[in-house]
Amino acid sequence: MWTRTRETIGTHVRSEKTQKGDSSRIALDLDGVLADLHSVLLEKFSKVANRRITADMITRWDIAENIKPGLASSYDTAWDDYRAEQISPYEANVGFLVDRIRRLALVDIVTAHAGSSRSNIERWLTLNRVPYDRLVLVGKGDGSHKLSVIGEYDVFIDDNPNLAENAPSSILVLLYSQPWNQQVHTPNENRNVIRIHSLREVPELLGRLSIKKRDGTK
Repeated sequence: MWTRTRETIGTHVRSEKTQKGDSSRIALDLDGVLADLHSVLLEKFSKVANRRITADMITRWDIAENIKPGLASSYDTAWDDYRAEQISPYEANVGFLVDRIRRLALVDIVTAHAGSSRSNIERWLTLNRVPYDRLVLVGKGDGSHKLSVIGEYDVFIDDNPNLAENAPSSILVLLYSQPWNQQVHTPNENRNVIRIHSLREVPELLGRLSIKKRDGTK
């Protein structure tokens, strides 16, 4: 179990899984963290709403349903509807940034999409040179399905406010700051949710954690 000292944010003891000798495992979100899927979808949303909608206007996780009932399904089919080349990464050199994280722990890409999207997602990860250990597709939806696999990980890096608010206190959540998750108070009461603004922050943050690295050192 992850525990945090009262004085210092980011100081943890190793999880039970790590103490058994396994490397720590990180779940890294795709949409809203690695891939800027919202930019292509906002063009569609703007046409439906007959007004220009920008990312900073999305202050709620369920914004699509507020524009038009059923529009949220656009997220479910996005990786089938758009080519990998049409979707930009959120941060420049995203592959390099993920590689730095992966030197510290095993990294799975965990995303709320169905199996039909796998090949296009894999192509996007290859095009952007993003290294990873596994691609885990938990199924279409609002991301709540991730809670079913959350126990397999020591750390979640995600932009989903609902995940951050419902994650067990034993899981460290690095909340990737977006306009739609500003209502989440960080650090939270359990002090297991920390807001980050870039993947560049992650290695230093994890470097302050008492976790076992991929090479077996701390």
